[in-house]
Amino acid sequence: LEANLACSRAPAARNARVVFTALHGTGRLTVLPVLKRAGFDVLLEPTQAEFDGSFPSVPFRFPNPELPGALNRAMTYAEEHSAHIVMGCDPDADRLGLAARRHLPEQGPSEWRVFNGNEIAVLACYFLMRTQGFCAPPLVIKTEVTSQLVTRITRHHGGRTIGHLLVGFKYIGDALDQLEKTGRFGRFPASLEQFLIGVEESHGILVTPKVRDKDAAGAALILAELASEEARA
Repeated sequence: LEANLACSRAPAARNARVVFTALHGTGRLTVLPVLKRAGFDVLLEPTQAEFDGSFPSVPFRFPNPELPGALNRAMTYAEEHSAHIVMGCDPDADRLGLAARRHLPEQGPSEWRVFNGNEIAVLACYFLMRTQGFCAPPLVIKTEVTSQLVTRITRHHGGRTIGHLLVGFKYIGDALDQLEKTGRFGRFPASLEQFLIGVEESHGILVTPKVRDKDAAGAALILAELASEEARA
């Protein structure tokens, strides 16, 4: 929790109201307290809050944030409570789903837009690149199948990308391990301190090298900050 809270980039951006669903998993112990301790107005969707491995209220009992239907109850709850965004994660709270209103709450009822994994990766990368204050070029790590738009955004902001990894977040973790131990990944020299974000198209985001696997808590924090900035604009 402390490692993810330290990744905040816009501590004054807290005006987005967030609805979070744990989909009967562990996210209420990680994502929810990070958002609350950061100062967000966050509501927990009540019918999917309790731990239950049978996932009784999830469509097809399949709590996968890659499926838009997994966020249906949370979006309904968000509409009732005039929230700006919805987030939810799978049972072990490492992958994150995201939905946002097409119009702000004060503009009345609206449709919700559910984002796919590549779009979430692009949004997170863009926000962190735009707000980073590194002296050395920041480093982004992604898998081969993740959108090349991530690479273009990184390059535009003066960063570098390790982007040819095999599918699976363990390869991003391995790259971080090699950077820590040797100061390079293959022929690619870099330090662990330059790491900004790791992303994969299947809704996996990592925003701190202190964790070596995808983690929805840190991703939720920076996306809530981005949503707050957009709602305030």
